[in-house]
Amino acid sequence: EMSSKSLNLSELSLRIEIDPEHTNSSFDKIFFTLKSGEEFQVENSLKFQLEGVLSESDTIGIKESGNTDFAVVKFDKAVVSSAVFTKNLCPSFTVADGRRVVEKNDIKLLAVVSGNAIVFSPRGEESVAVIKEALSESYQVGVDQILLSATGKIGFPLDNHLVGDNIKNRAVDLKENNLDSLAAGILTTDLGAKSASVKIGDTVIAAACKGAGMIEPNMATMLCYVFTNYKLTKSQIDEALSFAVKNSFNAISIDHDTSTNDTTALFSTSDVEDISFEDFKIALRAICVKLARDMVSQGEGVTKLIDCLVKSPSEKASKNIGKSIINSPLMKSAIYGGDPNWGRIVMSVGKTWDVGLEEYSVDDIRLGLAVYIQDVCVYDRGVVLDINFDALAAELKFNKNVAIRVELLNKMSSFRVWGSDLTEEYVKINALYTT
Repeated sequence: EMSSKSLNLSELSLRIEIDPEHTNSSFDKIFFTLKSGEEFQVENSLKFQLEGVLSESDTIGIKESGNTDFAVVKFDKAVVSSAVFTKNLCPSFTVADGRRVVEKNDIKLLAVVSGNAIVFSPRGEESVAVIKEALSESYQVGVDQILLSATGKIGFPLDNHLVGDNIKNRAVDLKENNLDSLAAGILTTDLGAKSASVKIGDTVIAAACKGAGMIEPNMATMLCYVFTNYKLTKSQIDEALSFAVKNSFNAISIDHDTSTNDTTALFSTSDVEDISFEDFKIALRAICVKLARDMVSQGEGVTKLIDCLVKSPSEKASKNIGKSIINSPLMKSAIYGGDPNWGRIVMSVGKTWDVGLEEYSVDDIRLGLAVYIQDVCVYDRGVVLDINFDALAAELKFNKNVAIRVELLNKMSSFRVWGSDLTEEYVKINALYTT
């Protein structure tokens, strides 16, 4: 049976209580600690929402299945906003447009179309223009006040005028306290909606995201939208989003593939100021860590969530070594099979180039490395330890959470990343994705 335990992520001011009854992390409890020492829990839902934020979802003819493929959020006034986008050199036409719109900082409407990524698609620029014109007409906002995102298949044509006409003809009635419609309306191969919220005094943060495959964020996440009533200046909102993304969405990977459409946006709608800016950043990061872990654990074919903490001479080395471990197909396969093959961890450490460790010799690495699996030390600075591998294999097999810890040399800096196992189901989903 899977064991229940509490994870102390002290470097992130977080504590996580693992729910042993469920196979993904959506039911885990995440607690964060403010500078005062007071602890709050992130809600695994959109229990807390904001005034002045209206939303709804609908079908506009993109998905052949007829499932929901359109979501829209309207603000009662222009909001302070920030966003980070993919670094993929083949981005969606919506990403190029989104970068320009966010720079203007005058957003009144967020819209997401699901089922077509609008990437390398015929008349992609026209698709964005037609959709935004239809949205502008239907919801009475300026074209440049609309942030548009897309997700789905790459390279497929979109019937621009059908989609545009459907938006105009079926403009949905927007409702307050209805962000669950956004969480549901943006999904593709996801197992289910991913959302979170928290309330500290009068300050509210609410968020929804999607993503299940093609996930190795190099900026943010696949699609994630965060809303708060906390008062933020443009410089503060940029700082807060960068701070939160670094240790959450930029610290995960499912398959080492950076999506063409990655977008994370943060919107400040009001002027509440009852907590410090530092505490707001801590709460925002906790929300993002919760969603990032959910994205990995609910990934395509995923059965296990890998938590990998690396301590090394630099943060860059720690992050890159951690990503090397969780992205190794051999390591991911071993985790799926419950095989504590720590040699694959050693391999992953050694193949990580250009991280500032070039000054160290082979003996420095060999004698300065310690490897832990499920808190059991299997290799300690030159010594292969005599452990009960059968018991450790059973521990791996029957737990949805797998903990790996690597300590290297002087251990001055640490970085924590999250990854997933590699299963037959992942291969099946992606072998048949467009056929």
